[in-house]
Amino acid sequence: MGIHRKGQLFIVTSVFIIGIFFIVLQNLLQYSAIDVSEPMKVNDYYIFKSMPEVANNSLRTTLYCNETKDNLEKNMEELKIFLEKSYIPGVQSINFGYSIDCANWETDKIVNITISMIGFGKEMRGNYQLHKI
Repeated sequence: MGIHRKGQLFIVTSVFIIGIFFIVLQNLLQYSAIDVSEPMKVNDYYIFKSMPEVANNSLRTTLYCNETKDNLEKNMEELKIFLEKSYIPGVQSINFGYSIDCANWETDKIVNITISMIGFGKEMRGNYQLHKI
């Protein structure tokens, strides 16, 4: 009779410990799932506003226009392909255009950017001129 009760106690204790584990896990996941920055990542306005800054980072970190392997034209083309092919919730299409005058790169380090983004029910367009200082 004593062995039977030990088995019952083991099963009841195991179920209790597993239940406590799942309750604690669910409570912890609730708090970790709430992230203020997450809505900003999928909001098309914030995505649209961050595109010129991403292009400006490419401009700042690139030394040459098109002479070397690591050049601005290649980096801007990769950015264009990435943005136009990326799936972003709430955004139907992104058109990213740029123009660089490599002939005058030594004197005027200017990149002209045109961005248009079509979301569900709205369209945003912007023209930017980035200067490398």
